[in-house]
Amino acid sequence: QTALLQTLFDQYGVLIVAYDVVFSEPDESSGLPALERLGSTRLKDIGAFQSALAQLRPEPDYDAIFANHIRGRPVLLGYYFNSDKDAVESGALPEPVLPAETFNGRRVTILDWRGYTGNLPEFQSTTVSAGHFNPRVDNDGVSRRVPMLAEYKGKYYESFPLAIVRMYLAIQEAVRNKSTTLKLPDVKINAIPDRFVTRGYTGVEWLEVGPLRIPVDDEIASLVPYRGARGSFPYIS
Repeated sequence: QTALLQTLFDQYGVLIVAYDVVFSEPDESSGLPALERLGSTRLKDIGAFQSALAQLRPEPDYDAIFANHIRGRPVLLGYYFNSDKDAVESGALPEPVLPAETFNGRRVTILDWRGYTGNLPEFQSTTVSAGHFNPRVDNDGVSRRVPMLAEYKGKYYESFPLAIVRMYLAIQEAVRNKSTTLKLPDVKINAIPDRFVTRGYTGVEWLEVGPLRIPVDDEIASLVPYRGARGSFPYIS
Protein backbone atom coordinates (compact mmCIF):
# COMPACT_ATOMS: atom_id res chain seq x y z
CA GLN A 1 0.00 0.00 0.00
CA THR A 2 2.80 2.43 0.78
CA ALA A 3 4.45 1.91 -2.61
CA LEU A 4 1.07 2.34 -4.29
CA LEU A 5 0.42 5.62 -2.48
CA GLN A 6 3.84 6.99 -3.37
CA THR A 7 3.36 6.09 -7.03
CA LEU A 8 -0.13 7.59 -7.23
CA PHE A 9 0.71 10.87 -5.51
CA ASP A 10 4.34 11.46 -6.46
CA GLN A 11 4.47 9.96 -9.95
CA TYR A 12 0.93 10.28 -11.29
CA GLY A 13 -0.10 13.37 -9.35
CA VAL A 14 -3.55 12.17 -8.34
CA LEU A 15 -5.68 14.50 -6.25
CA ILE A 16 -7.38 11.97 -3.98
CA VAL A 17 -6.96 8.33 -3.03
CA ALA A 18 -10.08 6.73 -1.55
CA TYR A 19 -10.06 3.19 -0.15
CA ASP A 20 -13.44 1.46 -0.29
CA VAL A 21 -12.11 -1.21 2.04
CA VAL A 22 -11.87 -1.31 5.83
CA PHE A 23 -8.52 -1.64 7.58
CA SER A 24 -10.12 -3.03 10.71
CA GLU A 25 -7.48 -5.51 11.89
CA PRO A 26 -3.78 -5.10 12.67
CA ASP A 27 -1.30 -6.34 10.10
CA GLU A 28 0.67 -9.03 11.93
CA SER A 29 2.41 -10.49 8.88
CA SER A 30 5.73 -8.95 9.89
CA GLY A 31 6.04 -11.20 12.95
CA LEU A 32 6.43 -8.22 15.29
CA PRO A 33 3.53 -9.25 17.59
CA ALA A 34 5.17 -12.66 18.13
CA LEU A 35 8.45 -10.98 19.03
CA GLU A 36 6.64 -8.62 21.40
CA ARG A 37 5.03 -11.58 23.16
CA LEU A 38 8.40 -13.26 23.57
CA GLY A 39 9.85 -10.02 24.87
CA SER A 40 7.17 -9.78 27.55
CA THR A 41 7.28 -13.44 28.60
CA ARG A 42 10.05 -15.96 28.04
CA LEU A 43 12.74 -13.48 26.97
CA LYS A 44 11.77 -10.49 29.11
CA ASP A 45 14.98 -10.77 31.16
CA ILE A 46 17.32 -11.28 28.21
CA GLY A 47 18.99 -7.92 27.76
CA ALA A 48 20.43 -8.67 24.32
CA PHE A 49 16.98 -9.63 23.00
CA GLN A 50 15.32 -6.54 24.50
CA SER A 51 17.97 -4.30 22.96
CA ALA A 52 17.61 -5.93 19.55
CA LEU A 53 13.81 -5.72 19.77
CA ALA A 54 13.94 -2.01 20.56
CA GLN A 55 16.09 -1.39 17.48
CA LEU A 56 13.97 -3.63 15.27
CA ARG A 57 10.55 -2.44 16.43
CA PRO A 58 10.08 0.55 14.06
CA GLU A 59 10.99 -1.40 10.93
CA PRO A 60 8.41 -4.24 10.73
CA ASP A 61 5.47 -2.24 12.13
CA TYR A 62 3.54 -2.17 8.87
CA ASP A 63 0.54 -0.40 10.39
CA ALA A 64 2.71 2.48 11.63
CA ILE A 65 4.42 2.71 8.24
CA PHE A 66 1.04 2.89 6.44
CA ALA A 67 -0.28 5.46 8.93
CA ASN A 68 2.77 7.66 8.30
CA HIS A 69 2.24 7.46 4.54
CA ILE A 70 -1.40 8.57 4.67
CA ARG A 71 -0.75 11.34 7.22
CA GLY A 72 -0.99 14.75 5.58
CA ARG A 73 -2.20 13.34 2.27
CA PRO A 74 -5.72 13.60 0.76
CA VAL A 75 -6.55 9.98 1.60
CA LEU A 76 -10.07 8.82 2.47
CA LEU A 77 -11.02 5.58 4.17
CA GLY A 78 -14.25 3.59 4.07
CA TYR A 79 -16.23 1.79 6.75
CA TYR A 80 -19.70 0.32 7.19
CA PHE A 81 -22.58 0.28 9.63
CA ASN A 82 -24.59 -2.79 10.55
CA SER A 83 -28.01 -3.41 12.03
CA ASP A 84 -27.57 -6.87 13.52
CA LYS A 85 -29.29 -7.60 16.80
CA ASP A 86 -25.95 -8.01 18.56
CA ALA A 87 -24.16 -5.40 16.46
CA VAL A 88 -20.56 -4.77 17.39
CA GLU A 89 -18.69 -1.48 17.56
CA SER A 90 -15.26 -2.10 16.12
CA GLY A 91 -12.55 0.37 15.19
CA ALA A 92 -12.96 4.13 15.00
CA LEU A 93 -15.51 6.42 13.36
CA PRO A 94 -14.85 9.83 11.83
CA GLU A 95 -16.60 12.88 13.21
CA PRO A 96 -20.29 13.17 12.19
CA VAL A 97 -21.06 15.79 9.57
CA LEU A 98 -24.37 16.86 11.09
CA PRO A 99 -25.49 17.01 14.73
CA ALA A 100 -28.40 15.13 16.27
CA GLU A 101 -30.95 17.96 16.07
CA THR A 102 -30.49 18.59 12.34
CA PHE A 103 -33.71 16.97 11.18
CA ASN A 104 -35.97 17.88 14.08
CA GLY A 105 -39.41 18.59 12.68
CA ARG A 106 -38.45 17.29 9.25
CA ARG A 107 -40.27 14.50 7.47
CA VAL A 108 -37.32 12.27 6.71
CA THR A 109 -36.61 8.59 7.38
CA ILE A 110 -32.84 8.14 7.50
CA LEU A 111 -31.66 4.61 8.15
CA ASP A 112 -30.63 4.13 11.78
CA TRP A 113 -27.82 1.66 12.47
CA ARG A 114 -26.87 -0.26 15.62
CA GLY A 115 -23.15 -0.86 15.17
CA TYR A 116 -20.22 -0.36 12.85
CA THR A 117 -16.88 -1.72 11.71
CA GLY A 118 -14.40 1.09 11.27
CA ASN A 119 -10.70 1.42 10.62
CA LEU A 120 -7.98 1.05 13.20
CA PRO A 121 -7.79 4.20 15.33
CA GLU A 122 -4.23 4.93 14.19
CA PHE A 123 -5.45 5.05 10.59
CA GLN A 124 -8.62 7.03 11.21
CA SER A 125 -6.77 9.65 13.25
CA THR A 126 -4.29 10.31 10.44
CA THR A 127 -6.83 10.77 7.62
CA VAL A 128 -8.86 13.87 6.86
CA SER A 129 -12.13 12.00 6.71
CA ALA A 130 -13.91 8.74 5.92
CA GLY A 131 -17.29 7.70 4.55
CA HIS A 132 -19.61 4.75 4.92
CA PHE A 133 -20.40 2.56 1.93
CA ASN A 134 -23.67 1.01 3.03
CA PRO A 135 -25.85 0.46 -0.05
CA ARG A 136 -29.53 1.19 -0.51
CA VAL A 137 -30.93 -1.79 -2.41
CA ASP A 138 -34.47 -1.70 -3.81
CA ASN A 139 -36.92 -4.58 -3.43
CA ASP A 140 -35.97 -6.01 -6.84
CA GLY A 141 -32.31 -6.28 -5.82
CA VAL A 142 -31.12 -3.27 -7.86
CA SER A 143 -29.13 -0.46 -6.28
CA ARG A 144 -30.45 2.80 -7.73
CA ARG A 145 -29.78 5.19 -4.85
CA VAL A 146 -26.95 6.03 -2.49
CA PRO A 147 -27.81 7.07 1.08
CA MET A 148 -25.94 10.34 1.53
CA LEU A 149 -26.24 10.14 5.31
CA ALA A 150 -26.51 7.39 7.90
CA GLU A 151 -27.80 7.86 11.44
CA TYR A 152 -25.93 6.34 14.35
CA LYS A 153 -26.75 7.16 17.97
CA GLY A 154 -28.62 10.24 16.85
CA LYS A 155 -25.81 11.74 14.78
CA TYR A 156 -25.36 11.75 11.01
CA TYR A 157 -22.40 10.39 9.08
CA GLU A 158 -21.58 11.02 5.44
CA SER A 159 -21.38 8.44 2.70
CA PHE A 160 -18.18 7.45 0.92
CA PRO A 161 -18.97 9.40 -2.30
CA LEU A 162 -20.05 12.47 -0.31
CA ALA A 163 -16.73 12.38 1.56
CA ILE A 164 -14.89 12.27 -1.77
CA VAL A 165 -16.83 15.26 -3.09
CA ARG A 166 -16.08 17.29 0.02
CA MET A 167 -12.41 16.42 -0.24
CA TYR A 168 -12.31 17.41 -3.92
CA LEU A 169 -13.96 20.77 -3.19
CA ALA A 170 -11.51 21.38 -0.34
CA ILE A 171 -8.56 20.74 -2.67
CA GLN A 172 -9.99 23.12 -5.27
CA GLU A 173 -10.39 25.82 -2.62
CA ALA A 174 -6.84 25.25 -1.34
CA VAL A 175 -5.44 25.57 -4.87
CA ARG A 176 -7.35 28.83 -5.43
CA ASN A 177 -6.04 30.27 -2.17
CA LYS A 178 -2.54 28.83 -2.65
CA SER A 179 -2.88 27.14 0.72
CA THR A 180 -1.61 23.82 2.01
CA THR A 181 -4.47 23.50 4.52
CA LEU A 182 -7.53 21.48 3.55
CA LYS A 183 -10.81 22.67 5.05
CA LEU A 184 -13.73 20.44 4.14
CA PRO A 185 -16.90 22.37 3.26
CA ASP A 186 -19.82 21.96 5.62
CA VAL A 187 -22.85 19.85 4.76
CA LYS A 188 -26.10 21.80 5.02
CA ILE A 189 -29.73 21.03 4.33
CA ASN A 190 -31.87 23.33 2.24
CA ALA A 191 -33.94 26.01 3.93
CA ILE A 192 -37.68 25.51 3.46
CA PRO A 193 -39.30 28.45 1.65
CA ASP A 194 -42.07 30.08 3.70
CA ARG A 195 -44.67 29.35 1.03
CA PHE A 196 -44.08 25.61 1.48
CA VAL A 197 -44.02 25.78 5.28
CA THR A 198 -47.49 27.31 5.29
CA ARG A 199 -48.70 24.36 3.24
CA GLY A 200 -47.32 21.86 5.72
CA TYR A 201 -44.28 20.71 3.74
CA THR A 202 -41.41 19.64 6.01
CA GLY A 203 -39.22 17.57 3.72
CA VAL A 204 -35.68 18.07 2.45
CA GLU A 205 -35.02 18.72 -1.22
CA TRP A 206 -31.25 18.80 -1.35
CA LEU A 207 -27.98 18.88 0.55
CA GLU A 208 -25.68 21.85 0.12
CA VAL A 209 -21.95 21.16 -0.06
CA GLY A 210 -19.98 24.24 -0.99
CA PRO A 211 -21.35 25.42 -4.36
CA LEU A 212 -23.12 22.12 -5.03
CA ARG A 213 -26.70 21.11 -4.45
CA ILE A 214 -27.24 17.36 -4.24
CA PRO A 215 -30.90 16.39 -4.76
CA VAL A 216 -32.15 13.84 -2.23
CA ASP A 217 -35.35 11.95 -1.47
CA ASP A 218 -37.12 11.57 1.88
CA GLU A 219 -34.45 9.06 2.98
CA ILE A 220 -31.68 11.56 2.13
CA ALA A 221 -30.59 9.32 -0.72
CA SER A 222 -29.53 10.36 -4.23
CA LEU A 223 -30.18 8.58 -7.50
CA VAL A 224 -27.14 6.94 -9.05
CA PRO A 225 -26.50 8.70 -12.40
CA TYR A 226 -25.81 5.55 -14.39
CA ARG A 227 -24.26 6.37 -17.78
CA GLY A 228 -24.85 2.98 -19.35
CA ALA A 229 -24.89 -0.77 -18.87
CA ARG A 230 -22.15 -2.86 -17.31
CA GLY A 231 -18.89 -2.40 -19.21
CA SER A 232 -19.54 1.24 -20.12
CA PHE A 233 -16.43 2.24 -18.22
CA PRO A 234 -13.07 0.45 -18.38
CA TYR A 235 -12.38 -1.69 -15.32
CA ILE A 236 -8.91 -2.68 -14.14
CA SER A 237 -8.77 -5.65 -11.80
